[in-house]
Amino acid sequence: MLTHTLSISQSMVVRLFLNACFIFLLGLTSAAGAADGETNTDIEQTVTIPDAQTLVKQLQAQIADGSLTEESTSLAGEQLPLFLKLARACIDKRQRRLDTATEQLTTLGTPTDNEDATLKAARKALAKEVQNYQNAIAVCKLLLVESEVLLEKLKTLSAAERTAKLLIRSPNIFSQLVEKHHPYDWFNAILETEIRHLGMNHLDEVGLPFFIVLTTLLLMVGFYVKKSTFPRLEPPSPEATLATEIVIAFRASAVRYLPSLLVFAGWTVFWIISARNDRPWPQLAVVSFSLFGFILASHIGRSFFSPPQPARHYLPIDEQLSKRFWRALYSLIIITAISFAIFNSPFYQGLAEPILVLARAIDTVIFTTCLIWVIWLAFTLNSLRGIGLFRPLVTLALTGGLIAELLGYRNLSSYIIGSIFYSMIGLGLAWVISRLASDFLDGLDQGHHRWEQRLRYRLGLAETQSMPGLIWLRLIAALLVWGGLAWFLLRIWGLSESGEAVLFRYINQGFSVGPLTIIPRQIAMALIFFTLLLAIVAWLKQQLDQNWLSKTRIDRGARDAAITISGYVGTGLALLIALSVAGVDFKNFAIIAGALSVGIGFGMQNIVNNFVSGLSLLFERPIRTGDWIVVGNTQGYVKSINIRSTQIMTFDRADVIVPHSELISGQVTNWMLRDLSGRVCVPIGVAYGTDTAMVKEVLLKVAEEHPAPVKNGTLREPHVLFLGFGDSSLNFELRFFIAQIDDKLNVLSDINFAIDSAFRQAGIEIPFPQRDLHIRQWPSESIQTGIIKDSGD
Repeated sequence: MLTHTLSISQSMVVRLFLNACFIFLLGLTSAAGAADGETNTDIEQTVTIPDAQTLVKQLQAQIADGSLTEESTSLAGEQLPLFLKLARACIDKRQRRLDTATEQLTTLGTPTDNEDATLKAARKALAKEVQNYQNAIAVCKLLLVESEVLLEKLKTLSAAERTAKLLIRSPNIFSQLVEKHHPYDWFNAILETEIRHLGMNHLDEVGLPFFIVLTTLLLMVGFYVKKSTFPRLEPPSPEATLATEIVIAFRASAVRYLPSLLVFAGWTVFWIISARNDRPWPQLAVVSFSLFGFILASHIGRSFFSPPQPARHYLPIDEQLSKRFWRALYSLIIITAISFAIFNSPFYQGLAEPILVLARAIDTVIFTTCLIWVIWLAFTLNSLRGIGLFRPLVTLALTGGLIAELLGYRNLSSYIIGSIFYSMIGLGLAWVISRLASDFLDGLDQGHHRWEQRLRYRLGLAETQSMPGLIWLRLIAALLVWGGLAWFLLRIWGLSESGEAVLFRYINQGFSVGPLTIIPRQIAMALIFFTLLLAIVAWLKQQLDQNWLSKTRIDRGARDAAITISGYVGTGLALLIALSVAGVDFKNFAIIAGALSVGIGFGMQNIVNNFVSGLSLLFERPIRTGDWIVVGNTQGYVKSINIRSTQIMTFDRADVIVPHSELISGQVTNWMLRDLSGRVCVPIGVAYGTDTAMVKEVLLKVAEEHPAPVKNGTLREPHVLFLGFGDSSLNFELRFFIAQIDDKLNVLSDINFAIDSAFRQAGIEIPFPQRDLHIRQWPSESIQTGIIKDSGD
């Protein structure tokens, strides 16, 4: 079983890699999508209708006489979908021309006996043109029908051929055990097996000493590096990212496996060089390859699921469960390496058929059992729970594959077990890659490493600010990983070359949904362009702010307005470029604008009002970032001016979102619009009878001793006003100017503290409110007596 699976995998992996490179190059060299008419013209220039008809006739003849080859089937699978698209494009184009010619012919009217010769000739030419278009449409329709029928026949033949191949039955273990084979025959068959191509001819008087020296040298280097490196390994910090944890785990695991890894890698290189012309590979070479693969797989697996010290368990799963899974995976790696060493060796090819059948049966039983064990433990991990009947169904399928192997249906067994085995590998790789991609993008968003922090600084991003366009990068990464996994699974489970060609054609040329043509390749490229352009816009804004506008005499408000407007313009240009790369026809924007105008008139007028008001704020600049403003009952600092609203942070550090329309239409107090200086008024009341001159002197002294009031002559000096006579106090007010009005409350508090202390030292009393109570009439004596008695009780 595993022989067939491994032989398939080697060629398949190469093909998968080449296909992936092909897709990548197509994506890099692709331009914006063409219109439908241009696409149809390109198709007609590549393949003509007569060429397509000729190939269809040849395929029909080969199917009829049974001479259809595998190469012809592959070519037909690639060409027939193109013929279908060509036929549909031909029908659409000719039908449009036929409709035009028919309309012109109808416009000429009914022919008469004495009509003009020119009109008659024109009617005759149009009638001939209509007939030609009808004939051409009939030919294209015939090609369409024949291509569809032929494609269905090929699909049916391919399915039947695949089914027949899977159901081929070869000798099985039961027939070998039950039929005329005696235990003595088995013993003699094993003893008489010819062990060929062991590879000893390469270990001659020159090769053997070199092999021994190479092995000794690699062992010494491995143990020396292990001994010198292991004490320098440090455990990861508590804040380490997933990528850092993986690097440390790989390093610790590599140090542990380094001696054997170097030795088996050296053996592999030795046999590749010395036995490069030998086919099949010598037995010792196959063993070396198997040992190297075993050590490498063990190193990678342990790094993830049971990392050695000083690394620690870092996967988001239970540690004990992870170790149990590693033991099961380790067993599967061992049996896979042994199977590869046995079933790809000349020793295996020299065995008698009964021994071959027995060896394959034993290997399949052990391999399938280990695979079921690994799958059951893998799907008990935290991130893979809640899968319902998936594990029982997979187990049932593997059991069916095992039974098929024991009954002799080796191709069917290899298909089932091998497909499930490689599907599990693909799922594991996709999970690891998706986690690494998520960790990498999180690092860009949060700045875990120094290079990420430098990149964020270059882009002008604040510490808590998200990176622009990162959501599109996450979407692209998810599409690439899980889309690649879907394509890999399709190839594993039997996607033919023709099906692969159709899939690539849908990706590159798109598919139609009604009147809309969707081209996935162009959409992916548009998302990549949009993300990159947003990053460039962010970098340009940062350069505009720190390197260009900072060297001019433009005030901060104008700089903020220029930076914000440049951000809007850059984002709009990035969107337009991305839409053009996606193949969007801008001629349809008139219809979209008409629909939007209706929406704006009904439900979007507030949004548009706030947006236009925001543009007015940016150009007029009545408020700027950092200003202290008062809007209604809200006062605080302007934190940011966005596209629809302004964010104000109050003194309680609460964020208040104010629509721009309120700032334009309502009254706004800006304490810091033109001048940062402002006046502070400190009201104070003293008791009646206090020396008012002394009060004035004390208040001026308090203002003189405080550093905040302006006393350099640029503004009025601190002064005291006697405002009037209150109900219970003489009312004064200390007035002065300060350079930074946003520090008003702190200065006011300091002055009040100083006034209270100075008044206490000067003996100036700050009165309480006083009220005089006048009683017009005393109560009668009986009422007074009753009150007294009641109070006595």
